Amino acid sequence: LTVECCGFLGAEYYDGYFEITQKLLERFVKPCTKQKDSVLLLGDNGGPWGHYAKEVTRILQEFGVEVIGQFPGYMAMDELEKVAAAEYAIVLGGRGQTQIGLRKVAEQLQEKYGT
Repeated sequence: LTVECCGFLGAEYYDGYFEITQKLLERFVKPCTKQKDSVLLLGDNGGPWGHYAKEVTRILQEFGVEVIGQFPGYMAMDELEKVAAAEYAIVLGGRGQTQIGLRKVAEQLQEKYGT
């Protein structure tokens, strides 16, 4: 996949991140049956091994909700089919442009896949 952006020294640090996210959604994520009580974490925040994602996952497990992935940065190509299977999506913290971009991804997931 190629993206048209000028990197972190350009107009916006996250342009490439969100453009590749869009391309992954367009090319590799297909509608599918929802997995009951499942959630997709959106954003990085230190990855699945970071304190934030680990705590969110722990709390969700207490309610019987399974985290099926952390999109886009921490899902392998063969896991992308799980993106549309998630019943819910949670935007992991952040501020500014990152938060705005992740909310747009969440809105896209809702519109296209009913997540």
